[in-house]
Amino acid sequence: LPNFIGRYFPRQDDGGIEDFYCACILTLLKPWRNLAIDLKRDDETWRSAYERFLLLAPAEIPRIIGGLQYFHECESSAK
Repeated sequence: LPNFIGRYFPRQDDGGIEDFYCACILTLLKPWRNLAIDLKRDDETWRSAYERFLLLAPAEIPRIIGGLQYFHECESSAK
């Protein structure tokens, strides 16, 4: 299991960091060996690579992503 150091994963609904969010999710959940070629194609954006990944991903992947977002929603509600 990955050991996250520092701040938790970014929020899905923070429009200012959409590319960063998509890159983080792909890095965590998509199998890869070479960052330069396995996470996204040269001719696509991080968002389109993320959407393509979700179309082909197993059913548990959206649940994991939902859990990450749920953490942020609970954190916001607790403040």
